[in-house]
Amino acid sequence: MAGDKIIGELTQRGKPMPLTLKKGEYKAPAYSLNLSPKAMDQLLGKWQAGLGPLTIIFRFEKMESGVFKGFVDSPDQDAKGIPIMEATLTDRRLEIKAKAVGGEFNGQLSGDTLSGEWTQMGRSNPLTLAKNKMPISSGMQANDRRSCIIHYRAEPPRRIEA
Repeated sequence: MAGDKIIGELTQRGKPMPLTLKKGEYKAPAYSLNLSPKAMDQLLGKWQAGLGPLTIIFRFEKMESGVFKGFVDSPDQDAKGIPIMEATLTDRRLEIKAKAVGGEFNGQLSGDTLSGEWTQMGRSNPLTLAKNKMPISSGMQANDRRSCIIHYRAEPPRRIEA
């Protein structure tokens, strides 16, 4: 430690990188999704799907302040709360951007299904999510709009024989 700095090295995947941390006040970036209340009502909850060996979750929540926010979780990678910085829902077409991980989803909302493509690092993969209603867990209030009352699970691909 040198004054108001911590100087060191960060090793990731076996590769060291120089790292300097400077003391100061951290201000998290402010964001909210520019979605209409109707669009947010359609998306509110937890969307989950399998992407190869990974589970991908999109969470849309209404904060106590009334602001809508969205997050991407990948529990298999111990990643939670990655902010969705942009989201639009127009004519049932959903587009989201999670800039922190270079991820984008473009898909169609149809009834209880959300299907489209997840693109990250230049690679696109099909992603289909299905909606399931789950009971409210203890401690959640039925009128608490922030609660993930609706749970969405991956629907396995179906093979259609000709």
